[in-house]
Amino acid sequence: MHRCVLLCVTTCVCVCVRALLGSLEHLLAYETERQRRVIPMMAGIDALNRLYSNRISPVVLLRNLGCHLTQSLTPVKVCRLQIIDVTNNTF
Repeated sequence: MHRCVLLCVTTCVCVCVRALLGSLEHLLAYETERQRRVIPMMAGIDALNRLYSNRISPVVLLRNLGCHLTQSLTPVKVCRLQIIDVTNNTF
C-alpha cells in the first residue's frame, strides 16, 4: 500500500474512531482526500495519452522535437531524476 493511501486511511480512521467507519460523511471525506491526490495524476496520464495517440502532423513534429530536445539536455534529465528520487523513494 502506498504511503499516501495509508496516510489518508489512517487520518480518516483516527477522525472516525467514535463514528461508524461506513458512514456517508466519513466516506465522502475519504473520497475527497483521495481525489485531491489522484486527479492530477489522472490528468497528466490523460494528457500524455492524447499527445502520443495524436497523428496530426504538427503535433507529431512538436512532440518529436520536444523528445529530442529533452534527450539532448543531460542536466535536465539528471535534475529530474534527482527530484524523483527525493520525492519518492520507490524509484
